Amino acid sequence: MRSKTAAAPEADLTLVFGPMSAEDLEVVRTSLIQADGELHQLAIELGQRSGLRFETTGVTLDEFEGGAWAAPRAVLFGYVDGGDPRDSIAFVADLRRGEPPADETDLWYVSGDIQVDPPASQRGNSDGMIGVTDLPERAYASPIEAAAGLLDVVRQLRKLAATRPPTGPAWRAG
Repeated sequence: MRSKTAAAPEADLTLVFGPMSAEDLEVVRTSLIQADGELHQLAIELGQRSGLRFETTGVTLDEFEGGAWAAPRAVLFGYVDGGDPRDSIAFVADLRRGEPPADETDLWYVSGDIQVDPPASQRGNSDGMIGVTDLPERAYASPIEAAAGLLDVVRQLRKLAATRPPTGPAWRAG
């Protein structure tokens, strides 16, 4: 997997969105820059509220190489994670293009969720973090709408983050 900052001018957003006019590309990039800023602000706010370390890479363009059974693909991915290193929390948003064979290649999907480490008593039984809040996946018919949808999901995650302490136990308690 290769990863780079999605808002950077050299990021090849056609890997996710396909060909776009220069004007559409600028609108998409603006939404990604705003989503990136929202993620960085969320990390700062969580750190200030908890006194713990939270970090983000912002929105990244993650490229996955294909293989014998899967075509190469790319997604836009953004997260903030951290807190207590023994009981961390992550706020995650992603945008991906629909995939064949379902003939959904003209749609883009945006989703978001909040994940926490499982309780200490269940850590050996889990492969990683567990989802505690899922935002409904949304489908969009254009790159501009999809990028705006990603920004909206990041803003929703930021609002949700303000509703509870930024700890695994607070979010597991639901």
